[in-house]
Amino acid sequence: MRWKVSVTRIATASRDIEVEADTREEAETKAEEQACNEDFTCCVNDFEFGVDGAVQVEGESEENRDEEDEVDLDSELARTPDLGEGTCELCPTVFPGVSDAVIDAGWLPSYFIGEEECDGPVCPNCAQQFIVTEDGEWILNLKGEYVSVWDGGVKIESPCTVDPRTRKIVIEHASGVEGLETMEREYVVLNGTEYEACNEEEWATYTPEEQSRMFFWE
Repeated sequence: MRWKVSVTRIATASRDIEVEADTREEAETKAEEQACNEDFTCCVNDFEFGVDGAVQVEGESEENRDEEDEVDLDSELARTPDLGEGTCELCPTVFPGVSDAVIDAGWLPSYFIGEEECDGPVCPNCAQQFIVTEDGEWILNLKGEYVSVWDGGVKIESPCTVDPRTRKIVIEHASGVEGLETMEREYVVLNGTEYEACNEEEWATYTPEEQSRMFFWE
């Protein structure tokens, strides 16, 4: 029997592979082995394969198959996922388009918030600042620390939730300011890096470039 198996190279591309097998399980195994043996020149490193199921092919020969439905895993389209157009999802950096150089530079096609996968692209700079890797997944780090500096150097620190997509922060608590009069500076610490912060009512007083480097609280 002939089977058509949808084989996916994780985070890159998928294609259908036809194999001869007696059972669905055997077809899926053969297709995955065949995909792993392909020559992926200049492809993304550390990829994995998975199968999305097999369907039996009836009355379809090698000559009359619709080859336009297949994706060449050795092509640029397969080796570089379609990250779309526009800008980075976390900052105004313009996405330069799909190419090997873009992938090699560190642009990410997607990321996770908890169990939810979110579309990218994410530029290399934002990936370094805001993305952490857990169990091989790109995770958007939402946990930071809000710091306000008072009266010549007194620091008040508080955990906060940070959303790099909206540049908004939620301060969990900001106690301990009793008796302090003048706040000299406020900032957020995320992944070990400091970012200026202020009340969102002051948002419009900053340029878009400045806004992209700051965080705002209600």
